[in-house]
Amino acid sequence: IGDRDKFGLLRRQLHGRSVLPQLAEEEPQRLAPRHLGKSRRRPLRDSIKEGAASMDAATSTPSTTQASSYFHVLAKPTGAVCNLDCKYCFFLSKQALYPESDFRMADDLLELYIRQLLESQPEQVTIAWQGGEPTLMGLDFFRHSMALVEKYSRPGQHVEHTIQTNGTRLDDEWCAFFRQHKFLVGLSVDGPRELHDLYRVDKGGRGTFDKVQRGWE
Repeated sequence: IGDRDKFGLLRRQLHGRSVLPQLAEEEPQRLAPRHLGKSRRRPLRDSIKEGAASMDAATSTPSTTQASSYFHVLAKPTGAVCNLDCKYCFFLSKQALYPESDFRMADDLLELYIRQLLESQPEQVTIAWQGGEPTLMGLDFFRHSMALVEKYSRPGQHVEHTIQTNGTRLDDEWCAFFRQHKFLVGLSVDGPRELHDLYRVDKGGRGTFDKVQRGWE
């Protein structure tokens, strides 16, 4: 259906009556793709009628189920700050918007964030970290985060941890921490060396594939 048809359909719906049945009867030939044979046009009419029936049922019968309160939050504790200078990154320049910021999530804000997130969620909670480059916060920041999760999580509440990293700062200590707390780790790689190093470069313009590979290993 073209934009003008969609607007007319919406306008008639707003006047309080379903128009899909009439649309199915009045305009099946015009709505059908012209390059299709006649035998292919009847399913379009049937589909419109079925859609109208579903819409009528949904609007006439109140739902007896409540929507889940679950939602997903992605925290960027370093803001846009990163140790790389990827050529396609749209986020690096955002740090210029906050010239007075040190781009580190403060301890009191971290505690407030963890507490409110856990309080607002049902049994399943995902705490996700991204950047910039979140490992620039250092391991102590994330150890403190785990302590806060332990402090504020409710009995029976299952908390999952995820992090997206460029991998260049990972070492045995980081990996042991991730394993201990069962982190789901996303490693940003653009493919083999010749592709990755084309755009994912450090502040000196050098490719970072070898550093990422060391982090992976």
